[in-house]
Amino acid sequence: MADKEAGSSRTSSLLKFIGGAILLLSAIVQNFVYDSFTARANSLSEAMHDIALVDKGGLINQADYYILSSSAGQNSDRDQLASQHLQLFALKLYESQLISVSAADGFSAQDKSDYLSSLHSRISSVHDYRTASDFMLYINSSGAKFSDALDAQWSALTQERSFARLTFLALYLVGALIALAGPYLDWRKAGSESAPDGQGKPRRKGT
Repeated sequence: MADKEAGSSRTSSLLKFIGGAILLLSAIVQNFVYDSFTARANSLSEAMHDIALVDKGGLINQADYYILSSSAGQNSDRDQLASQHLQLFALKLYESQLISVSAADGFSAQDKSDYLSSLHSRISSVHDYRTASDFMLYINSSGAKFSDALDAQWSALTQERSFARLTFLALYLVGALIALAGPYLDWRKAGSESAPDGQGKPRRKGT
């Protein structure tokens, strides 16, 4: 009987220890792994939001150029203003690419610097529809790898963060159940020790 009670106590203590260890591991996953992925995802989300805002500003400059250049009649001041709006459009695209390239992983600093330097040098050549089209074509051909990398980073971070969250929840649930099993065994043991002798035994029928 004493050996059985000692074994029950050891099992209860072991369950409490294992459950506590799993709960600790779940806290580590939550506070370090999941939060790390969340911080990186938030930073990338802010970068993508900034890119969208800059692109929107560029589209406004592009629209202003088309409005001014489509006006009837010859006007040198208006033509110059239209050209300035188009250069602002090119500058906005450069700023957008600067954010995208800076946030993209998997490229050397030299690769990023070479692309951005080449792109910046082309801004001054943008003054009409043809040169603006050439500028955008260069971005689509040479800068696509950076935007593609940014999209891949976002997809990977989203999946990794979801996996970390599910891992935390699974560990927390398993750890809590195991940890609660220890006190449950103690309660069962205390209940059996406090029961009076002969309780639960069938009574003899009277003769």
